[in-house]
Amino acid sequence: MSSLIHITNGIIANPIFQMTSPVNFNLEEGEQLAIIGANASGKSRFVDILTGLRRR
Repeated sequence: MSSLIHITNGIIANPIFQMTSPVNFNLEEGEQLAIIGANASGKSRFVDILTGLRRR
């Protein structure tokens, strides 16, 4: 299988939220992903960054 999304040591730059450690993430072809969280927790921003709709 091939990677559709691959992030190594990713850090999201956000003036309100500071990450405590880098993110490593890999989504393979055929896998499914569910993103859950409270209102205004950054779910849509995360998807926009992954898809390239938003730089940060």
